Amino acid sequence: MHYGDLYIQAKLFYKMAEETLDILPGNLYKFVMYKTQGKITPEVADSFVVANKTTLSKLKFVDWSGNFEKNGSKLFGEDGDGERYMISTESTPPKNSHVKQSYILQGKHPIPTLYVFRYERGSDVEFPKELGHYLFLMPALCDMFDVAYPYYFQDPDHMNDFVEFVQKNKAKIDSIRSRFQHEPKPLGSGSDGFVFAIGKDRILKIFKQQFSYQAAKESANRIWKQHGIAGTEAYIDDIGQIGNFGEHPVYYYIQERMETVFNFLKNDVDFNGNRRDRKMSQITDFMKDIAKTIKNDPNYPAIYRNKNNPRIGNAIRSLAERVYNRIVYFVNEEITDDFAGKLQPDWMLKLIEEMAGKLITDRMDLRSYNVGITGNGYLRFFDPAFDPKEL
Repeated sequence: MHYGDLYIQAKLFYKMAEETLDILPGNLYKFVMYKTQGKITPEVADSFVVANKTTLSKLKFVDWSGNFEKNGSKLFGEDGDGERYMISTESTPPKNSHVKQSYILQGKHPIPTLYVFRYERGSDVEFPKELGHYLFLMPALCDMFDVAYPYYFQDPDHMNDFVEFVQKNKAKIDSIRSRFQHEPKPLGSGSDGFVFAIGKDRILKIFKQQFSYQAAKESANRIWKQHGIAGTEAYIDDIGQIGNFGEHPVYYYIQERMETVFNFLKNDVDFNGNRRDRKMSQITDFMKDIAKTIKNDPNYPAIYRNKNNPRIGNAIRSLAERVYNRIVYFVNEEITDDFAGKLQPDWMLKLIEEMAGKLITDRMDLRSYNVGITGNGYLRFFDPAFDPKEL
């Protein structure tokens, strides 16, 4: 079935259930839709809800936040009292658990019969105490693969997968942990990965996309092999693949830590609107002017053609100096007034160097929201795999 049709059917089913009885919230209706591949008519939805009205009423206050598996066999939830629930297409209760109560949701073709268990979790998995230092990976893996934490690991099979992942890749993870100055502190996540602070000047990013891995590896190799461009971009000093979680590769890199420019901007409103948004717009325009001036430099085509020359760093610095001299007197100093005290006097020249280096080596990852301030006072682009959405 086409995704659009499935979505329409899902909305239709949800609307029908909502009108009949508001008892199919969140992932519960998605779970049912997944099991039927969207092949549900309003009549079937009405028949299913009416036939199971009493049981569904008892489950009304269960939070079904736990994502279900790809095969759609199980869904986990919890009520306001902390009671655990599991819905399954199988009549087998959760492993190593004490079942307090069970229900059956009578199937109405194509909706299958569903089994519901209210249970108390026992020792689902023997998690070795010596592996406790690796639990920080759990929320990162859940975030990367779009499954809810901690519900996902309530399933013993999933917990066993995690234990196996850690044990199989323990040497690599230990090597990464040797770089920690303190226990990893989550900083946030994006569309591709999860970031931890691991020290005063370093972050650890764990991610899944091969494209991002290749981009980060190329960035690191450029600095390692062409020392002349060192200092023109955020420094990645360790990168690799941890292993596979199931069938999915898990990559990492350790990079210079920065605070995003966006976080430095004061978030208030004046007569011109939101000040932070206006500042970011000014920074974006400033960077566009730099990129345009770089590309208009008479020597840019020749430097671009020789981008693989090991001495390209010297040409990039000369180009940056020319561009700096052309624009420095036209820059609106207001764009940095929120963080100017944190910047080195030559911050603009170094930023131009980085942008020139990226443009010449065909990396258009120059998005203003992806700019950070290093601990030693320079602006740097901190994600080597960002898409060219602004320049």
